[in-house]
Amino acid sequence: MNPKILHTVNYGLFVVSTRLNEKKNGYIANTVMQLTANPVKFGVSCNKDNFTAGLILQNKKFSVSVLAKSCGRPIISKFGYKSGSKVEKFVDVQYFETENGTPVVTEKCVAWMEFELDEHYDVGSHYLFIGKLLNGDILSDEEPLTYSYYLDEYKGVAPKNAPTYISKELRKKYKL
Repeated sequence: MNPKILHTVNYGLFVVSTRLNEKKNGYIANTVMQLTANPVKFGVSCNKDNFTAGLILQNKKFSVSVLAKSCGRPIISKFGYKSGSKVEKFVDVQYFETENGTPVVTEKCVAWMEFELDEHYDVGSHYLFIGKLLNGDILSDEEPLTYSYYLDEYKGVAPKNAPTYISKELRKKYKL
């Protein structure tokens, strides 16, 4: 199978955040999608090994921040390539907390949404979290960051826990 086919499906890039007690954490997701209209529910994919996965399962609330096209590498690096079990991801990042205490990243983001975990499914390496939309707002009229733009312009590579991860060997073989 040519892994290049996986780059033909476009996604956005998002920061998914939650908290448990005093521990705030988040990760970069590229698989966030609206599933239903009434009530509004979204699906979010999260690697089972992500520190955030366990927090979401316990807290039952999470936010999704839609990254702006101009977000740059610092936000992506902080939330996408470091484990919240080892670093405090919300240090030096603009965010607020909802009435439910859910952290919402606002820095370099165009919109945010807060969800209550409705269901979750074990889909192999990842959980599929199904969340009911509680609240949200627009932060900017800037264009959202897409996964294609991230790959092309930032020369980004998905980390091992990402659902779109492709090994170094396959990237080399298929010149990705």
